[in-house]
Order: sequence, then C-alpha cells, then structure tokens
Amino acid sequence: MPNLELGEVDGAGPTAFESIAGIVGLPDGGLVVLDAGSRELRWFDASGEHLRTTGGRGQGPGEFLAPSVLPQFRSDSLLVFDRARRALTWVALDGSGERTVRTVGQLFVGTARTATGSRAAFRSAPASEPCVDNEPCEASRLLRWVDLNGTVADTLAVYPLRMLSFREPGLPAVLLDSPCDQEGLAALGPEGPVVEGDPRFELKQFDPEGR
Repeated sequence: MPNLELGEVDGAGPTAFESIAGIVGLPDGGLVVLDAGSRELRWFDASGEHLRTTGGRGQGPGEFLAPSVLPQFRSDSLLVFDRARRALTWVALDGSGERTVRTVGQLFVGTARTATGSRAAFRSAPASEPCVDNEPCEASRLLRWVDLNGTVADTLAVYPLRMLSFREPGLPAVLLDSPCDQEGLAALGPEGPVVEGDPRFELKQFDPEGR
C-alpha cells in the first residue's frame, strides 16, 4: 500500500493535476509538486494536506510559461527552469519569495538536467545539420555546465547523434534519431552530480559545486 497518494481522475482543487513536471521532497517530509498545466507550484505536508500554491501562467514575477524543476544537491531552495522564457527562478522552500535570472541569446536553449549550488547541467538541442534525403548523417549534442549567473562554465561531454532523413514522395522530410544515441544522463548521487560521459560510455562523478 502506498504511504501517500495525491491526485484524482475527475477531482478539483490542488490535488487535481493536469501534467506533473516535477516533484521535490522537503526536509520536513512534505513535498512540492509542479503542475505543468497550470504552471503552479503546490506545497503539501507529509500527510498530503495542501499548504499553499504559488506561480501560475504568465511572464510576471514568480510566473512561468514552460517550467520544470531541476534536481539539486543539498539546496535550501527550489530551482525552476522556464524553457520558454530562458530563465532560472529560485523559490524558497516555504514559497515565501523568488529570484529570477534571465539571459539573452541561446545560452539556456536545451534541456536542464540537474543543478548544484552554483551551476546547472544543460543538454543542448542537436545541431541542425542538413541531411540528404533518405541518407544517414551525423550531428552532435553537448552537455554543458552553465553558471547560474548565465555564463557557460564548461563542456562536460559531446554526444554523437546519427540521424536519417526520410522522405516519402510528395511529403516533407522527416528526421529520425538512432535508437542507440546517448541521451546525456544526469542525476544526483550521494556526493554530487553524476553524468554520462563522452562516447566511451563513462560515468563521471562531480563534487557539489560541479567540479
């Protein structure tokens, strides 16, 4: 039997989730759920009782358009990455305040995987390389540390991508990824982030500051 169950198929209120984009456990046994449909952060105590809701759809302070919660190593705040706004927002664990960093350009384009106290690991989108119709081609994807002030700190790995451009007569070309491509795994281990390495298929352990 589960210790705690939240959510209802046809319910209403804070336990009616449209699309869960992240769950963060709190030191007191409670949890925060990010609902991607409403763009809200919802706080619950250890028994599942709803405590508060923050956020919402928009571009104002504390609001989001396409948010996801980054797993962090021993942090005293939540870190939310908003892909649409290219912004990182820190939210206090009790929901009492927030701070947002935004950048200009392509720096935060990609998928945020994990974060430390001062850095986040971003997996870039694959490079746009032209492919000859119905012929294989290669591109690459990067896993990079980005300082949380908005500067690139280091490239952790380069993942080769093998793709096939397939076109049926009279239809636009479709780009297909190989099922054997690396995905840029990043997780939090007991000592800090662990990421998948380069094409040697290694796992690399980093300290809490991303070194």
